[in-house]
Amino acid sequence: MTTVLPVGTKENIVVDITDRIGSISTLDGSNPTFDVRKRGAGSTWKLQAQPVTNIGMRAYCLVDTDTWEVGTYELFINFQALPEEPRVGPLEFEVAHA
Repeated sequence: MTTVLPVGTKENIVVDITDRIGSISTLDGSNPTFDVRKRGAGSTWKLQAQPVTNIGMRAYCLVDTDTWEVGTYELFINFQALPEEPRVGPLEFEVAHA
């Protein structure tokens, strides 16, 4: 199911992260951040390097759509798990009129 946010809201998009190896049980210490762009906008980002709040393996990405256009957006979550720096996404969500 696609997440739908109304224009003008400030809400968390919640993403459950899974570890393919099964050795990680929390995102603590990975300094997660997220980026958002409108689908098809190429390298034009609405948000970049925004902090992620996490509880265990659940990421909370606070998005403020106050001045955003209606449309489909892509969310990417970045981690610093040195020496790797994995990036999850794109995870699509919609911004719509209330």
